[in-house]
Amino acid sequence: MRRPSYTVVPVVIPDEPGALGRLFAAAAEAGVNIEDVRIEHTPGLPLGVCQVYVLPEAEGTLARALAGGGWSVHPGL
Repeated sequence: MRRPSYTVVPVVIPDEPGALGRLFAAAAEAGVNIEDVRIEHTPGLPLGVCQVYVLPEAEGTLARALAGGGWSVHPGL
């Protein structure tokens, strides 16, 4: 059985209660399923980068929805 490949959409996320939930809710509103997620905190700063793994065909939809909702999306991070 072939495993699907995923694309990473890096998103800057504040280190505060509820931020991850808001990010997941924004993805759900866009109709995008998050396949996997990794979070890297930035030492000394109140934010980090959340690497959101999605199917390649969902990358543009998610990036546009998140950017339109005020999230800082950084392709290529």
